[in-house]
Amino acid sequence: MFLVFVCLLVFNVGNMDKGLTFILLTLITVNVAESRVIPSVSDLNILPVHRGCCFGYQNYDHLDVVLTLPDACLRLICNNGEIEAQYVGKPGQRDCCEFNGLLYADKSELPLQCFTFECRKGHWYTNGTIHDCCKHCALYNDPHIKTFDGHSYDWHGTCNYSVAQPSFTHSPEFGIFSDFSACNGRASCLSRTTFKDNSNTVIVFDHGMTSSYTVNGELKTVTSLGVSQVTSSVGIHPVLVWKCNQCLAMAGSSQLTILVCPNRMDVWAHPSHTGNLNGLCGHFSSYKDDDFTTRNNIVEPLTKFPMAFPSSWMTSDQGNPACSDPCPECFKSETEDPCKAGEKAKKIYRERCRKSLRDVIQDNDNLSQVHLDACAFDVCVMIQNGAGDKDVEEWLRQLLEVVRMTRFVGGGSICDPCSKGCNKLYDPVCGTDGKTYGNPCILEVAICNDKTLGLKHKGECGDTCVQACPENYDPVCGTDGRTYGNNCALGVASCMNKCIGFKHVGECSPGCPIEICTLEYRPICGSNGVTYGNECSFNSAKCDNPCLEKRHDGECLSQIGRSSSQESPDLDDNLDLGKILNAENAVNAENAVNAENAIHAKNAVSAENADNAVHAKNAGNAENAVNAENAVNAINAVFALNLVKSDTAEKHIVPPLRLAPTGSEG
Repeated sequence: MFLVFVCLLVFNVGNMDKGLTFILLTLITVNVAESRVIPSVSDLNILPVHRGCCFGYQNYDHLDVVLTLPDACLRLICNNGEIEAQYVGKPGQRDCCEFNGLLYADKSELPLQCFTFECRKGHWYTNGTIHDCCKHCALYNDPHIKTFDGHSYDWHGTCNYSVAQPSFTHSPEFGIFSDFSACNGRASCLSRTTFKDNSNTVIVFDHGMTSSYTVNGELKTVTSLGVSQVTSSVGIHPVLVWKCNQCLAMAGSSQLTILVCPNRMDVWAHPSHTGNLNGLCGHFSSYKDDDFTTRNNIVEPLTKFPMAFPSSWMTSDQGNPACSDPCPECFKSETEDPCKAGEKAKKIYRERCRKSLRDVIQDNDNLSQVHLDACAFDVCVMIQNGAGDKDVEEWLRQLLEVVRMTRFVGGGSICDPCSKGCNKLYDPVCGTDGKTYGNPCILEVAICNDKTLGLKHKGECGDTCVQACPENYDPVCGTDGRTYGNNCALGVASCMNKCIGFKHVGECSPGCPIEICTLEYRPICGSNGVTYGNECSFNSAKCDNPCLEKRHDGECLSQIGRSSSQESPDLDDNLDLGKILNAENAVNAENAVNAENAIHAKNAVSAENADNAVHAKNAGNAENAVNAENAVNAINAVFALNLVKSDTAEKHIVPPLRLAPTGSEG
């Protein structure tokens, strides 16, 4: 009512006395001032102000992650000026994985990714399986493009283009951008690709060097198997990287995954991007007809050779100055087919491609037909522009790898990051798990699947002979007369039985060969103390007993003076070799007797060389070591007839020994 009165008053103020008007306006002002309600803080809906934190000479905003400690499953958070500890999982849990500032418990999966990543003992693992819900875009050869929604087309521009990015802006928060360079005459090929995962992570790939990349300008090389996190001088970035044959794969916090190969690139988008991704990979909407949505949000008609649609996705970052010039033709919806060959020539090109790609294509297969058409186009453009047979064949060889990767992707997975083609060479190494591995490559694969495993030492692991061997059949024959599937399998047998060694390549002949030996007498002393008439007789015996070794040429000493036709042991039966032990300064080797520090061997006695020195048959000894014929001893070790007795020598009493009779004693 009061407002109505004021309105009427103002309407009639021109007809009133100026003095009365002033009084009335003053009263109105006072009345309004008295009736004004001062709002409270809650009425103004003012948000509370939170304090930041200072940690390690650095400032953090409220709710910022200050520090993550995956090993302890702990992270520190700034909470209104205070540093707060947050644990993942149960108290005392360890070996968590970190991604984008968040911690994940052991055996948990990373969400919102197109590949399955599992946390195992503090490390991320993937088997390369692709989630069905994600959409796939491919750019290959020179280049042929398949959009997220399945439309195929060719584009041969030579500028920098947005492959996939949110909305239509020239400054997207994330995205994938590629340079196309001229190749194969009028066509173009992938040259360099930029993966911007976030404003702090810009990764650049060279398609000709797919073992390395740069992150924020810093060069990085992928040398090990398995999944690792992208790092730089500023710390860890929210991107996982792994090697896949000749390609590099990356999955980022942007929920995009990229596979960069020579002459090929694949992009997977998580369904959370539906309706928001654009670029050469098309408008991601699960609706093919709007794939050719330009940067101006105009939907162009689908065609095999578009012009306006791909041209609109040129970026503002162009290395080629010509790409910044006006392009009147770029507004055309369609361009011409660069291949000018007739149908007969195209058929010839197609058959040539079929022959070159026969290992990876199938008859009546849609995917094969797509790649045959693309290959025939490439060959046409190359020949049309003067390429020779050698250049064409090299390109076809590269296309074979491109199509092979397409088969992998079409099967719902790419390569396992822990897979590696290890050779068959047996070069054993011992792992920290106590197992022997055929060669360092096989151990490397095992380490990739279990990061807690490592190399203990080169060579086999003592008596532990559990072995991971390849399954290829490349037979070798062992000295035990058995055929082994490959060198690795023979190595396992050799580890379990030191008497078994390598005999020859190929399968063993059944049984020991029948040897007809001559009567030529060139005696050999065997490790069993038996004298064999010649090498043929010795080899025949060794076939039956792989542990038999040659001790020396000539008769065994115990048989000197006996009939050389006899095969008798080197020592009398009443001499128990198992009791030839050493305690500190005792040594016996072939007719040697020890009594504290005195030794006699083969009628040789040394007394003046006291201080634990012994001489027998031109053998010198110092500091409690004795050598007699082939015997070597060091403190607390026993050797007799090439036998070395164990560490427990000190626990035994050395009994008086009786000399074995020599030939002269008859």
